Amino acid sequence: MGATVLTLASCENGVDSSGSTARDVPSASPASVDSIMGIPSRELREQYGVTVPVDAIDPSYGRRKEGGGGELWVKFGIGKGDLNGLLASMGTDEEKLHSGLIAFTSTDLELTGWSLDPAHSVKGVLVPTKDGGMKSPSQKITIDYSDSNTVTVYILAMKP
Repeated sequence: MGATVLTLASCENGVDSSGSTARDVPSASPASVDSIMGIPSRELREQYGVTVPVDAIDPSYGRRKEGGGGELWVKFGIGKGDLNGLLASMGTDEEKLHSGLIAFTSTDLELTGWSLDPAHSVKGVLVPTKDGGMKSPSQKITIDYSDSNTVTVYILAMKP
């Protein structure tokens, strides 16, 4: 078994948006680690099949690396009119979202540090691996519609 680490920042050239060097830390207490503000590197987005628009509002992310896979979690806001394009880029659409579903377990929420209110207008979906095997990631997606102008997108992508 390989060691599990939580990546605080993982950006191209090993430097995050603040100019800090990316670093891995033990994931023994992931809830105590803050997410990094900004958009994950293109390499991470491609590896985990996650789309983040360039004009995303207040994007943040974190990553836990485990063996050859791990998890990447991303949170950001977008205009309501941009939601369908985003979902299509990830292999799903708004019609496949289930009302009232927060697609995350309590363990997922502890890992990411997210707090989602089921009383909000939320919809969620699990997008399974594309090849049915171990090569492509799966994504858990939840959309919070509580703001009148934007939606908040929560994505947890898992790669074996």
